[in-house]
Amino acid sequence: MGLYGLKGSVGRMPHAGLMGSHDGMDAIVGALGPLATSARDLALFARVMLEHEPWLVEPPLLEIPWKQDVAEGRTGVPHKLTIAVLWDDGVVAPHPPIHDALVRARDALLAAGHDVIDWEPVDHQAAWDLILKLYFLDGGAEYREVLAQDPPVPQTQWIMDQVPNGGRPYGIDEVFKINLEREAFRTKVLAHWHAHTGRTASGRVVDAILSPVAATLAPRHDATRWWGYTSYWNLMDYPAVAFPVGRFRAAGYARADAGAVDEPRNETERVVRAEWDPATYDGIPVSLQLVGKRLNEERLLGMLVRVEDALARFPGEGAH
Repeated sequence: MGLYGLKGSVGRMPHAGLMGSHDGMDAIVGALGPLATSARDLALFARVMLEHEPWLVEPPLLEIPWKQDVAEGRTGVPHKLTIAVLWDDGVVAPHPPIHDALVRARDALLAAGHDVIDWEPVDHQAAWDLILKLYFLDGGAEYREVLAQDPPVPQTQWIMDQVPNGGRPYGIDEVFKINLEREAFRTKVLAHWHAHTGRTASGRVVDAILSPVAATLAPRHDATRWWGYTSYWNLMDYPAVAFPVGRFRAAGYARADAGAVDEPRNETERVVRAEWDPATYDGIPVSLQLVGKRLNEERLLGMLVRVEDALARFPGEGAH
């Protein structure tokens, strides 16, 4: 039906020995993102990676053993969750099948007795502008060096065309300011998370955010134009798990347009909206993502157990 994916917090999973861009750059750090065919296998991956105490050989890792009972939802996870749904990040609205999947997930969670509220988006365009600076503190020099030997495909060229600061490296004083901007952003979003408490029926802090993984289903080759639904949480260093909820079927689908009545809010949304055509995405898996608090990977997977149970018990089919 589709793959599961886990993006963990920095400092949880071993990372040494892996080749990647920006090695040595601490302003924004990559984390392991395993793919699997089940949430159980994501937990297996994490458990195996941590059971040999990798923090004894990799200094940046935090000494946090894996808690399998929490990942399975047996302990440490409320039976009734408080979930906030991010319907639209304010930059690019998701295509109709993704919105439909969010509606069904909300209804399933409510039917199962969970508390569900709307999540108000905060500065998603600003987050993208900031993370671009963090991606390219060197002005894109590392990428250009590699691409001199291997010319970029269109998708790579698209991101290279967004290198900020005129393609010049940021100075040390500028990097300090960008890091302060990152921390101010994280502080603002954390406060916003807790501000939702007063809107919940239970009076509890929001446990997790349910959102699109992207604005489209699997895009046409070289057609990606927005990954703000995931990069936002990378900037926050919050763990997120993507999970399949069905497969889109174009036959008989009523919404031939993008379901929007207003003009696109920006050029990116205009391009993404123009991509919508039911026939293009026929048979493609539909996925959502659940986002939790930093360093709470086990709890996030345990909450996914509750969400998937609610969906499995809800009448009717998933994506169609």
